[in-house]
Amino acid sequence: MNVTMVRTAIISRLTREQRQRLRRTLGRLETNLVRRTTLDRYCRCFEDFTTYVGEIYTTWPTSSPEFDRVLGEYLETLWDAGEPKATAAYTLASIHH
Repeated sequence: MNVTMVRTAIISRLTREQRQRLRRTLGRLETNLVRRTTLDRYCRCFEDFTTYVGEIYTTWPTSSPEFDRVLGEYLETLWDAGEPKATAAYTLASIHH
């Protein structure tokens, strides 16, 4: 059974024991959280965000409200530039990750 089939089976209505058996074929949770390609996207988006902050501001935001404001401005910049919404989503996910 390939990984896609296992993942599909996991989200369907299986018993707890069936889900446990399928998950064991995938390996540990920590190795299945984020794929390498997704991590690469996170890195690119985070680097773009940090570059923006470095070019626009003289210092990194030091408080949560200030960080939220700067991040919101960056997301507006992405929107104005015509970037796909996925870029904003990956940027937010990269910060969370």
